[in-house]
Amino acid sequence: MKKLNSNSGISNMSNNRDAIKLKIAVIGKSLVGKSALTNVFVTAKFQTEYDTTIEDKYTVERFIGNYPCSIDILDTAGQDDYFTLMDNWINLSDGFILVFSITDKESFEVCKSRYERIKLNKKDNFRVLLAGNKSDCADKRTVLEEEARSLAASWGTEYIECSAKNMKNVEETFLKISEKMLDKIFKKDLGNNSDEKRNKCFCF
Repeated sequence: MKKLNSNSGISNMSNNRDAIKLKIAVIGKSLVGKSALTNVFVTAKFQTEYDTTIEDKYTVERFIGNYPCSIDILDTAGQDDYFTLMDNWINLSDGFILVFSITDKESFEVCKSRYERIKLNKKDNFRVLLAGNKSDCADKRTVLEEEARSLAASWGTEYIECSAKNMKNVEETFLKISEKMLDKIFKKDLGNNSDEKRNKCFCF
């Protein structure tokens, strides 16, 4: 299990504001590049070789908009042998990047079943993003971009094509899911504040 703190060019977070904690799980079939994408985001480097992932954890500090955030990233196993751990990974996270390879149609289908598993566990209390990795191998594509966009739209989210190898759209993928999670937090806070205001209303 790995844990790496990265400020990514940020010398320090604002002293007068606590960092907002975001918990993201990267989920998908084995060999689609989940670890490669995660490592590019965390270290800004592409590694050519990886050990089989069971569960790796990273913590990255970033400003999302004007808000200091501490982002916990859970890089999960894709092998069926570890499927029993899926519910635990889901319950530990609030945001999910579902990753498939645009060269592997089966991995695209796996994302559909993983989404259903997340929804079963989290109801509507989560945010998700669909990511198609290996855009550098477009000549071997088996999943059409339109097909992926349609699936993401049915989930009420966006689809991003990325390449860990070329480090293309990796940062955008992680920041987009972080933005969605922040938006959910702020909407919840606004709802709670409205409840408080209603409770404090008096009739004369």
